[in-house]
Order: sequence, then structure tokens, then C-alpha cells
Amino acid sequence: MTDRESAGRLETDAHRRAEVQYAVSRVLSEATSVEDAVPQLLAALGAALGWDYAALWLPDNPPDHLRCAATWTTADPAVMEFARVSTEWRLELPRGLPGRCWVERRAIFLSAVDRDETLPRLQFARAANLFGGLAFPIVHRTGVAGVIECFTRERETITPEFLRLTEGIGRQVG
Repeated sequence: MTDRESAGRLETDAHRRAEVQYAVSRVLSEATSVEDAVPQLLAALGAALGWDYAALWLPDNPPDHLRCAATWTTADPAVMEFARVSTEWRLELPRGLPGRCWVERRAIFLSAVDRDETLPRLQFARAANLFGGLAFPIVHRTGVAGVIECFTRERETITPEFLRLTEGIGRQVG
């Protein structure tokens, strides 16, 4: 990679981080309740990232499980099917991208979701042509309160700075 390409990539990443932060801040400042904020937050994240799917995972019964409480998708039928399947899924910790994120209490990025044989929803991710996956914890005073998970159909590269931004968003949401 040339110096010019590297500088362009850094500028694009900085612009993307600013867009995501602005979108989240706008939603949180305008929301009147958590229920009101969640769909808008997922849509804002998906649009700002330019990704295809976003979801909120929350604790479930039994307490060592997570359930998909809300989703946002692009209008692609295969991605919509992935979202539908996700809302019916219960993940036992630390399974899946949300389960790993919850247990490790940090943002996680997977650049090749379609090759990760440990993912419980792998066949559905493959059917939707999802390649990149990102999950970050929503952190409250008492610990992790939830996980936001996002997927894209593009082959993505995420910088450590972007992962730190998502962790900051998780604290802001919490």
C-alpha cells in the first residue's frame, strides 16, 4: 500500500467513525424511551456503517443465554430471513458472536463470518452472503446489559480505533 493509499484509508476511517458517532448521538439525544431508541439506534448504526444487519441481544432465561430482542436489515430478502431466524434463536454463553462479546466484554470483529465453523447461525449467514461481523457490548454500571451485533455483505477491514469507538458507543448507550 502506498503512502497516498494509506492516508486515504485513514481519512475514510476517521470520516466513518465520525458518521457513526454522530448518528448514535443524534438518536440517543432525541429518544424519549429505550423502546423508542432501539429500532432507531439499530437503523442509524446500519446506515452509518453501510452494513446490512444490526441486532440487539439481551439476557434471557436461563440467565446464561442471550435472545435477539430487535433487528434492523436492508430490504434484501436473504438478510431479512437471517434476521427472522436470529429473533427465534437463543444463544448459550459464550456461543456465537454476541455470546463471545458478552463473555469477553469487548468489541469483536470477524472478517470472514462465512468461514467461522463455530458460529451457530453459520448456514443462515452463508445463505445471506454475510461476510463481516461486528459485536460490541452495551455496558452499564453493573456490567454488560446487552450486545449490539452487525453484519455486512462486504469484505471489511476494521481498525483498532474503530473497535474502540464501538466500545465507547456501548458505554454511551448503557
